[in-house]
Amino acid sequence: MQALRAVSAAYGYAHSRRPLMTSMSLGFVIAGVGDAVCQWQERGEEIFASGGFDFRRLAELCFVRAFVMGPMNHLYFPQLARLIPGNSWPRTIARVVVDSSFAAPISLCIVFAATSTLKGKPEDIIFRVQDRLVPTWMLGVQYWPFVHLLNFKFIPPPHQGLVAHFASVWWMVQISNASNRALGKKGEAHPNKGWLFYKKKKKHFDYNSLLFYCCLMNTL
Repeated sequence: MQALRAVSAAYGYAHSRRPLMTSMSLGFVIAGVGDAVCQWQERGEEIFASGGFDFRRLAELCFVRAFVMGPMNHLYFPQLARLIPGNSWPRTIARVVVDSSFAAPISLCIVFAATSTLKGKPEDIIFRVQDRLVPTWMLGVQYWPFVHLLNFKFIPPPHQGLVAHFASVWWMVQISNASNRALGKKGEAHPNKGWLFYKKKKKHFDYNSLLFYCCLMNTL
């Protein structure tokens, strides 16, 4: 508990002085952790071999999370709170519905567009959105509404961003997977399958599931 309080106090101090820089810095770190876990889930111990870890892929996701999604979230969530103020149950549920129905698909499209552009393949943007948007959005709908419901209802506004950052660690694993899985010849993708977790052929410790439960418990 002391560690959590120290982290919360440090975040509150940094956010009060430089909110955008704090959000971008945390987003950068979170994206790096998420992509590293995703690469481990995909290739297991092969990532420790020479050339096994894709540092460019990690850098691309960190850049998108920090410099694209960071400023967008910094502007979006305060506007959402002004649009639907208060934390009564009806208003909290309304904010969650608006976020899941409108903001989430838009942000996913922006992420897919940004990652495809950074890979030097802007022509893949339409295909990637067509193939990945719905399955990735459906995955998020199983997770983010519950996180936001607890966050918007019970967490004081100054600390809601910190809770969302903690919860984003697991989500960045999913975003990394959806953004980097190869497209087919005509944009035919191999989208995430399963319910909350994509299945892996190789058997090794499931850091994906562990991260999910850790991120969810951090919101409680």
